[in-house]
Amino acid sequence: MSGSRDAVLEVPLHLFARATIKSGAVDPTAQITWSFGDGSSGTGTAVEKLYRYAGTYLVTVDATDGAAKAHDEMIVTARPAAVRLFMASGDGITIANDANERLDLSLWRLLSETGSFRIPDGTVILPKTSALFPFAVTNLPITLDVTLLYPDGIIAARLSPFTAPAPATTTVASVPERQPSPASAGYKEVQAVESITRARTDVQQHEEAVLAPAATTELAAAGAALPALSVAASSTERKRALGIFRSPWTLGFLGVMMLAGGAFIFL
Repeated sequence: MSGSRDAVLEVPLHLFARATIKSGAVDPTAQITWSFGDGSSGTGTAVEKLYRYAGTYLVTVDATDGAAKAHDEMIVTARPAAVRLFMASGDGITIANDANERLDLSLWRLLSETGSFRIPDGTVILPKTSALFPFAVTNLPITLDVTLLYPDGIIAARLSPFTAPAPATTTVASVPERQPSPASAGYKEVQAVESITRARTDVQQHEEAVLAPAATTELAAAGAALPALSVAASSTERKRALGIFRSPWTLGFLGVMMLAGGAFIFL
């Protein structure tokens, strides 16, 4: 019995053990007891264990015959059934096994609104495959509302017109990343758009003081005479000129010049 086994939740796991003597013959009087690792136990050469919770369990078996004793054990890993229902055609219901191990459907049931079908003992689906159960064999009506039950009546999978599972083998067509642009479009296709984070950069500014030429207040056309000074300006200039001639220094200088001129004439 040493080694490991896989178990499906809600599906009975069948275990067998026997005690032998040194010669190899079976000891029919030996008492055999089992411990299934989840607190439950059993007795007998052949036992049946149903796990309801996923996990890894250590199963032990002991044989006792008077003073003689023997012990053995194995590891059992219990998982939910990787099973799906889908309707491949109008001929029947398809059951798919997505697990890497065989799926024993012995005494499972297909249930519809108007009837049920018990799967015969020994029905097994290979790993990663599916099997069609024709309506002609199950005698179920053609319907999309079908439920697959474990042997104890717990729902394992369901097919309904609202949530129909996908087929076990699905071919997915490659989809282009972008839809082709219409021929009449007048824009260019952009390959990729990346968001750009703009960082603030301090730019040094160089400013130099430039003296602008003074604007000319008065412009004259080429060949034209400059406009006359204003009356106020002319009056000011006259007063300055008369002031020079009225100065005593200027009058004295002029007198000396006149005397010198007279003397030159007499000579």
